[in-house]
Amino acid sequence: IMELQSGEEEDPAEAEAGHEEDEEEGLARGAEESKRNGPNGTAASVSPAVPGVFVPPKEVEAGPAIVESWEASERETPFLFLSLDIPPTPLFKDSEGGNVVAQTPLFQILRKYDGEMWTDQLIRGEQYRKQYMITDLPDYLILVINRFTKNNFYIEKNPTIVTFPVKNLELKEHVKLVGKKFENRAPSEAELQAMSIGDMKKKLRKKSVSYDGIIERRELEELLKQAYAPVGTKYDLVANICHQAPPGQSAGDSQVDPIQSGSYRVHVLNRASGQWYEIQDLHVQEIMPQQIGLSESYIMIYERQGIKPAER
Repeated sequence: IMELQSGEEEDPAEAEAGHEEDEEEGLARGAEESKRNGPNGTAASVSPAVPGVFVPPKEVEAGPAIVESWEASERETPFLFLSLDIPPTPLFKDSEGGNVVAQTPLFQILRKYDGEMWTDQLIRGEQYRKQYMITDLPDYLILVINRFTKNNFYIEKNPTIVTFPVKNLELKEHVKLVGKKFENRAPSEAELQAMSIGDMKKKLRKKSVSYDGIIERRELEELLKQAYAPVGTKYDLVANICHQAPPGQSAGDSQVDPIQSGSYRVHVLNRASGQWYEIQDLHVQEIMPQQIGLSESYIMIYERQGIKPAER
């Protein structure tokens, strides 16, 4: 993942010293503003104690408008899985008084990695705004839905249903893929015919591809096509893990810890028969693929199309 972020980190000692100076200057400027503007005013400010943290406009007795400062940075980080954020649980109930279970498509929450959407994070008391894009894709892609949030009183589960495809998930249409791996172009038949064996071996060396033991021209051509083929971006689901609320607890009830009291189910694909199965403890039953996409999925495991059996 390539991570673009705006924010600023400071040395704790410097931050504390700056806090004392900002507080004194803020009080002095606030007194001057109070004399000019009267006792009531509206200000959008940055908390002096935490540089870079935006405080929404609110009615204050006196004080200046402090403009927040941002520092842009960029870094590339390997990932084991992609975390996805879902919309908050609806506050209102339906006409019969029941909880409304919202639905959102997977493509919508994948926008987190489109290189345009900003994600706000609070790290060590400082606010950061981040954009994400993907520079490489694994053979097995793990998506984790952030369903659980913790506050001062309890852990709450968001029951929003995430609908997703079981087959042919095309990532390049929903996330931003950057890097040479996604810009590769396999040579055409005409280009291959125009190359000498020496030219083909030279191109294979550039890709660090070994051609030891290959003497036939046709084998070199196939190896060259594979080396320069663009990275596959289409995936099929192979496993899906769901979390189910404790028996007798509604989707919006937060009095019971859902992690400790809930249960898990897993959907797995039998490659030999193409049949999907639902497994919970010792109970195993067949399930239709159409039902998988409507479950409260927590972790989804996708496999890149075109993987050879020996690479699995």
